[in-house]
Amino acid sequence: MTGLKVDYKKEYALTFGEYTEARNPQVVSNTMAPRTDPCIALYPTLNLNGSWKFYNLRTQMVVARSQYLKIKHTPVNIVSAMNLLAESKGILKSDDVDMGQNVQDDIQGQNVDPGLHVHIPDPNVVEIINDNTGSIDDDTLVEDDEAQIVQEPSYVLVDDVLEPNVEEEVEVEAPPPTRRSARSTAGVTSKYDGYSMMTRGYGLACANLKVKVALERFGKAAYDAIKDDLTQLFIKKRALVPKLLKEICRANLYHHTVRSHMFLREKLDAAGVFEKIKARLVADGSTQDRDDFDVDDITSPTASLESIFNMLKLAAVERRQLLILDVGGAYLNAKIDREVYMYIQPELVNILLNICPQYSKFKDERGRMLVQIDKAMYGLVQSAKLLYDKITGVLGKEGFVSNPMDPCVWNKSVNGNQITIVIYVDDLAISCKNKA
Repeated sequence: MTGLKVDYKKEYALTFGEYTEARNPQVVSNTMAPRTDPCIALYPTLNLNGSWKFYNLRTQMVVARSQYLKIKHTPVNIVSAMNLLAESKGILKSDDVDMGQNVQDDIQGQNVDPGLHVHIPDPNVVEIINDNTGSIDDDTLVEDDEAQIVQEPSYVLVDDVLEPNVEEEVEVEAPPPTRRSARSTAGVTSKYDGYSMMTRGYGLACANLKVKVALERFGKAAYDAIKDDLTQLFIKKRALVPKLLKEICRANLYHHTVRSHMFLREKLDAAGVFEKIKARLVADGSTQDRDDFDVDDITSPTASLESIFNMLKLAAVERRQLLILDVGGAYLNAKIDREVYMYIQPELVNILLNICPQYSKFKDERGRMLVQIDKAMYGLVQSAKLLYDKITGVLGKEGFVSNPMDPCVWNKSVNGNQITIVIYVDDLAISCKNKA
């Protein structure tokens, strides 16, 4: 369907149940905090980064990680921790697995803790496991010669009981961890520049195009699409206002600046025939500090699938009129609640100056333009909630009442006829018996 080849080194580098040390992306590298977490491999996510889903033994949660180090031999304390976890979940009984006398003593003394007593190796340091130069205690579980031969057994779930897996596992070397840069262009590749899938009877599938690629491929159609989007933002909706850099530096507001991205996409009709080019300028909300917001300010409800099907069933049974309403530039109808600034790309600034030549004084030496965002721009973390509050505020003034089971379903009775409106992000589904 996608035309992408399977990368066996990434997607099949691990097998289910293997022990790995997965790098924690939230840990700052210049601190003494552990950089990796002990994890058990579950399954690949099949994305371009080659990420895998892991069970984090430290937090006991399922996480996704793209950088990990495969450990060929699972340490005894990890096996003990997994057995303790299985025993606590009622999957495994303590008598089902013989883990050795010393390990049993640790379990009875509660010295094995999957969250605190797991060794966390540093992926940047080469550790020698069987070093003969060091001393070995008398109560060591296995000697050095035996450690090269003895392997801990793997377990499979059979009739609700973990039993040893007799199948021989084939070890696959994990790919070396990819070096990540802190630069703004980190992770950006030109491999998929201008990549677009035109449908030919295989369903609707389009990829976003960069500005340069879209202009080269579609010419005037792409230029007009960009021009229409900028006209809506700067003139019709007045969502963006140009500013000088010294103005926000004087007010100490530069840390509220985000990047911008222009996405262009081919719009096809139901038959898969090219219809037009759609352009949209969005803000990069990933650079916003979510700690500055309350959770309720950046989370917006969406109509559940049950509510949508119930509305369609009600419309069919009562023979209601049904209207699907798509609000153009919906987010731009909501006023933003705090100051946010954004940089416009040089290629877009040149097109903007053809529309509004009076903005030429705001163009900096790098060809960019700094603007203040006055409306709920697409991409900002708070935009979806601001739009929801805007729509529900209007519906409340018109006499609609929210359904207690779903905050995205609103009802109103007019002359004995019920009007139902279902909100799905920026789309509205309206049903009523009386079309007027």
